[in-house]
Amino acid sequence: MKLYVDDDIYLRDIVDSDEEYKRLYSWCLNPSVYEYFEQRVLSYDEVVNKYKRRVGNEDVKTLIIVYKNKEIGLVILYNSCKYCYTKELIWKNGWWW
Repeated sequence: MKLYVDDDIYLRDIVDSDEEYKRLYSWCLNPSVYEYFEQRVLSYDEVVNKYKRRVGNEDVKTLIIVYKNKEIGLVILYNSCKYCYTKELIWKNGWWW
């Protein structure tokens, strides 16, 4: 799935590949990432185990943010209610919600 925000930015589903997990692992090494998400550095195996479960998972939808054809981050959408799940993002106060 690709969800286009505009001509320069879109979201895509994560895929089950070594390249994808290496990219996620690299991001997880960044202090500004692990400080807010895990509060510690994850091992490569922990990253694979965490995100492999999310490939194709509609209850915890993980999307890669692509800006000008470069993967720059990720968005995680939690489906707390299968009947109230939305894939819409709203731009508010300089952030996508």
